[in-house]
Amino acid sequence: MTQQIQDVITLENDQYVLAGWDGAESPFDPQRFDLEPQMISTACWRGWHSALRIHNRCLTLDSLHIGLPEDLLTDVSPERAPKIFGKPLKRYEYRCQVYCDDVGGWVDRLQLSSEARATSIGGAILWDGHLLLGSGSRPFAILAHPAWYYQTIIECEFVRGVLVGQWDRSSDCQRIAEWFDSDACPKPPDDPFGSDRQQFKNWERGLDALMGAFFRGVYCKSQNEEG
Repeated sequence: MTQQIQDVITLENDQYVLAGWDGAESPFDPQRFDLEPQMISTACWRGWHSALRIHNRCLTLDSLHIGLPEDLLTDVSPERAPKIFGKPLKRYEYRCQVYCDDVGGWVDRLQLSSEARATSIGGAILWDGHLLLGSGSRPFAILAHPAWYYQTIIECEFVRGVLVGQWDRSSDCQRIAEWFDSDACPKPPDDPFGSDRQQFKNWERGLDALMGAFFRGVYCKSQNEEG
């Protein structure tokens, strides 16, 4: 399955990927606002992606892109028009390259989006839990824990949407990465996708648990995790 377009989150004017979270629910889910997302593309099979922001220690929704039923995006009355935090969700025009037979080449055109969006929302997200913010991808990523994929990892704790704790976990992850590359680290089975598949899963879970031990929050689910 194609990896889902990831949510982004801005902290102190720096942008990160929302790498993971703890708890049963992600910080934001449009279904909690009576919106039923539909698949946008193979890179957005869950039907939406968002941008969050931490401003004045408060967690807010900055923007939302979402796939919605056709009848909610064309010729709808104001009372039926979809909204998020009071902001209307509308299609938008974007510039793209399309092949034109008349000129025998690619030309710039304005295209109407298939999904809807709202920007500058500023809606407060009253969420409890821990978030992992990541930036700078690693060249080698084999472990399942979402923090493994990034060189910089910030862990944030929220109570009712207010930031109450913040820790830089980058050096912790780097120490594990260095140990992983050393001779001291147990090596994976020779055939991880065949006869040794179960042994490989056990090996992966062990290292994954080691990653999780560095965080104050529990495991922190990745939005790409299935099941």
